[in-house]
Amino acid sequence: SDALMIGRSGLGEYWPGLLDDVRIYNEVLQDSDIADLAVPPVRLPIAHWQLDEAAGINAADAVGGHDGTLVNGPVWTGGQVDGALQFDSVDDYVDLTSNAELDDIFIGGATVMAWINPAGWGASDFARIFDKSSSASSTGAGWVMRINGNEDMINFGQGFSGGRGWWRTPFDSIMLGSWQHIAVVYDAGSTANDPTVYINGSPVTVTRVEAPSGDALSDASINLRLGNYAGGTTHTFDGKIDDARIYNVMLDASEIVPIASGGGGGSPLTGCSGTFRDEFNLRQYDQNDGTLTWTTNWEETGESTSSTGGDIRIDNDTSDFQLMLRDDGQTVWREADLSEAGSATLSFDYRRENLKNSGDYVAVEVSYDGGSNWNELDRFTGNADDASYTSTSYPLDSAQLSANTRIRFKTPGNGMKDNNQVWFDDIQIQCTP
Repeated sequence: SDALMIGRSGLGEYWPGLLDDVRIYNEVLQDSDIADLAVPPVRLPIAHWQLDEAAGINAADAVGGHDGTLVNGPVWTGGQVDGALQFDSVDDYVDLTSNAELDDIFIGGATVMAWINPAGWGASDFARIFDKSSSASSTGAGWVMRINGNEDMINFGQGFSGGRGWWRTPFDSIMLGSWQHIAVVYDAGSTANDPTVYINGSPVTVTRVEAPSGDALSDASINLRLGNYAGGTTHTFDGKIDDARIYNVMLDASEIVPIASGGGGGSPLTGCSGTFRDEFNLRQYDQNDGTLTWTTNWEETGESTSSTGGDIRIDNDTSDFQLMLRDDGQTVWREADLSEAGSATLSFDYRRENLKNSGDYVAVEVSYDGGSNWNELDRFTGNADDASYTSTSYPLDSAQLSANTRIRFKTPGNGMKDNNQVWFDDIQIQCTP
């Protein structure tokens, strides 16, 4: 009898691809049986600290036996999924040791994640979520996942022999006082790779701050810590951490979203949590620099929509690019879905240039019904010629937030000239459930 072969025929024809989970049954399977087998298996973490103990100094690993030890008194508290740990911004941490299974996890690809609820930005304004690095001011060997209080964002770093790789999420992508799920997916096997960072299950824009060079440095001699720098207590987390996990594979969005929707077993999150933001880094009307995606691009009225020409356009002012409005009778607007928001705040920076009187102005307005009705929030008027940008913010009416909430910048019907203008930058709507 002929031998059974996998990946090759008796005529020497070879299968040009991958095969997995090959099975033979000595019975006829039903359609429902086959459908069950066709569902990909759930990929499990190699370490999962649920942080539900509620007492004691042990933080058990629910899957891999990598139990951690509480040091300097982090406090058991309520979390996003059952219990959590509260860190004091002074010297708390959880020592997760250095185990071979947790060493060099990003070489070849891995995923790390946790729920965080920061009360502040932590010691030195650079609080650690995970840290397995040999340098407090850089990464040295190893890697770090932290929050950055200077720009309210996530940093991720990996040490390399010729210079570390260092990345950031958009400015203002992290909020104090609310639960956020952070996941980093990365393969340090090539310096060409960038991490993918998910905030609340959504991938966000990642900027390469420092390009890695050489080979990834081993972190085998460094203990992994939760809530602080691996080599000391200079970067203690301030707030709560819950449901921390490490996978030795690179999860995709379909695997991360269910975890971020409820912490992997908790009730699903509801509501709008994050930022709609445009930093005007490019001369385009379609940029999404926050954690949430705008419903529309910027749209103009009163002239043809163009991000690079006309009386409303993106142009260079004091640095990089900003949104500029001048002359008479034009508007520019953009829409965000705030139907699940409990509250929302509009913020931006502005600079008035060569405004002569009260007839020279740009108004900022909001519509909660897709543009049928508009409410003026503020008016930027003359006499004014600002030397620098000023930051401002406006709470939106929580009772009227809708799926087609719009913000609009509007020039007057007449009176402004080509050299009377107002510049805007870092336009953002931050929403919370």
